[in-house]
Amino acid sequence: MAKKKTAGEVKVVSKSAQKRLEAQHQPLVTLNDFQDRVTFDFYNALKQVAGGKMIQRLSWNAPEVFGFMVNENLSLHKEDGSIYNWIVNLGDMVADDWVVIA
Repeated sequence: MAKKKTAGEVKVVSKSAQKRLEAQHQPLVTLNDFQDRVTFDFYNALKQVAGGKMIQRLSWNAPEVFGFMVNENLSLHKEDGSIYNWIVNLGDMVADDWVVIA
């Protein structure tokens, strides 16, 4: 098993995410960077979101899909750049492959 990292190099997720994150001066990563990153269960991933981080699941295989907070609401950024209120399903709640992307 590969040794897990706690920090990654700055890279691009998607153009819309890049613009938003650059405005916030936060690092960007790609899905390939997650393979050796620290993973969380949903409870601990939510703690990260509450602290202002963005999260996604390794199993999603879609770097432009990620969860984050908007005005105290859990939101989901989709591939097309749209943002939705996130209704979390049971599969996501029991998963332990959550990573912080920024």
